[in-house]
Amino acid sequence: PNTISLGLQGQYGAMRGSSGLADGFDQGPGYALRFRYMLSRAAALGFSFEHQRFGSIQPPLNIPGPVVQFADSHVVVTTISAEAVFYRHRERELHPYFLVGFGYASPDVIYTPEIASRVNEGAFLTAGIGFERFFRPRISIDGSVRAYGQIANSEFTSIGEVSLGIHLYPGD
Repeated sequence: PNTISLGLQGQYGAMRGSSGLADGFDQGPGYALRFRYMLSRAAALGFSFEHQRFGSIQPPLNIPGPVVQFADSHVVVTTISAEAVFYRHRERELHPYFLVGFGYASPDVIYTPEIASRVNEGAFLTAGIGFERFFRPRISIDGSVRAYGQIANSEFTSIGEVSLGIHLYPGD
């Protein structure tokens, strides 16, 4: 208990749902910074900051005319979330866990480097499963599969992600 960990993870995600975002974008890479505060041997309070990029389903187009129109190039979803992490079997070498949480997402559709638009911004729920394995006394490998669900502007967007990275447990 009372231990802090700092994590960095690479991830890959896919977007689905009935929203305009899910209609125009599909999958892509991202990264996450994760902080956990151990409340007990079996539970932690986590905070995650994520930056996830999703590519366009169709190639971007620049259609000249009286009004210049751009097809969606890509979307960048920036999130912040709070999570309850519940560990199982901490006595084993591989520590499985599950998590539930909530957060806030800010998707930005990037049309060109100079033109962007924020869409479907709002709160979301998250849940997932993962594992942690220490390979040094204060360094662990952490992998997880997470799902996110958001309803904004009466549209549903779901995101699934697979993450893998390291967690550092700074000493006293």
